[in-house]
Amino acid sequence: MNNDYSALIGFIYSNEKLVNKVKFAKYLGISYSALKNKLIGKTPFTQKEIMKMKVDFSLTPDQVDRYFFTPKLLKGN
Repeated sequence: MNNDYSALIGFIYSNEKLVNKVKFAKYLGISYSALKNKLIGKTPFTQKEIMKMKVDFSLTPDQVDRYFFTPKLLKGN
């Protein structure tokens, strides 16, 4: 199942350290195309990437769930 990363994207654009997806990819140490694949559900975010965000931005468990584990609703549901 794909996840809905809209809350994560909102966080990226509202955070003065990250600002955009290109800087977010650099922050994670991955290419922009690798990030795009993660955001469209082709590849998952790694535990290391999620923990980096959790620690560096003091994310709560609820924020981690919202940013990385919100299921994408299928059309018609």
